[in-house]
Amino acid sequence: MASTGQAEALTQKAINQALEGDNIALRLCMERIAPAPKDQPVSFNLPKMNNALDASEAAGRVLEAVSEGLS
Repeated sequence: MASTGQAEALTQKAINQALEGDNIALRLCMERIAPAPKDQPVSFNLPKMNNALDASEAAGRVLEAVSEGLS
């Protein structure tokens, strides 16, 4: 594992390379500065499932909500 001084030096090197136009270094820096948002759990109001027809209805509700962009 890198020491604190080495970690700082490596971080600065990546920043410098990103600023000089190195696309890989830029992507690395941006992933740390502004990471992609994580998926959030989605809730659906579903009927109580007692049989296969209830499961089919629930699946239909999920597909409908997804197609409408609801979460």
